[in-house]
Amino acid sequence: MWNFDYGLNSFNSFNMFNYGFSMPSFFNFGLGQNYNFTPLFNYSMPTILPFSFGSFGYTPSFPTTTTKTETKAEEAARINNISGNKNRIIEYNKTNYNKDYYGIVDKKNCKLTIYDKNGKEIKSYTLGLGEDTGDGISGGKYTTAGEFTLDENVKGPDAANYTSSSDNKYKFMALRGDNIAADGKVSGIHMLPNSLKSKREGRMKSETTDDNRMSNGCVNMLEADYDDMCQYLGEGCKIYILPEEDGNELQLAEQRDGNYKFEQTNHKDDERGLSSAAASVVIYDTYA
Repeated sequence: MWNFDYGLNSFNSFNMFNYGFSMPSFFNFGLGQNYNFTPLFNYSMPTILPFSFGSFGYTPSFPTTTTKTETKAEEAARINNISGNKNRIIEYNKTNYNKDYYGIVDKKNCKLTIYDKNGKEIKSYTLGLGEDTGDGISGGKYTTAGEFTLDENVKGPDAANYTSSSDNKYKFMALRGDNIAADGKVSGIHMLPNSLKSKREGRMKSETTDDNRMSNGCVNMLEADYDDMCQYLGEGCKIYILPEEDGNELQLAEQRDGNYKFEQTNHKDDERGLSSAAASVVIYDTYA
């Protein structure tokens, strides 16, 4: 019988010998003779070996992966391939929106819905919209489609028409983006004008959406709804107005500053009444 003395000192890097392992007591080396082997220790080998490959002069290497950062153009192309105007807006804003909330106007249902920047729906309001159906820029009383930024610092000559008699607050926010008219007028979102409140309030509460088509293009709201909306939307927040014409889409388009915003695919060549160097605008004859 042969004893093989391995010597623990030669295996210092094998911390596993703190636990030990069991070796079979009988080996056949294939030499025509059987050898009995007497183990020096009798423990079970651990499932995970707590030693370093470096003890043998070997350092394993593993393949690494790198994530390519999308360019703005690549991101825009990816977003534009998503089906559905609302879905594109929600997906883009998850990583590109710097406010807590934004609004999406569904003209077909005359509704404004508030979303948080993660795309969660918060609440909805009934609206009064442009009298004419369509997404046009000029030539009618349209609530045009596109991306807009709220501006609280606009007051026209008829500001009293949008000043509440209940709390004396001015309740009008301009929709900046594609809506500064050549004569300086803008479209906006506001409470029902005082001069038209009695006429429009009943239509706002109608169950027929045709009754909600009432304005020259501005987005009208009941005063209580406007006040509630202002808990979520204010200066610098975005409102997106979805197209209602068949085949019209909101697509991300590069702007002169290199950033991207949603623009409708129709009406790009509509007469806007401004020089080509000026921002694109929506022209309305009056604020209402």
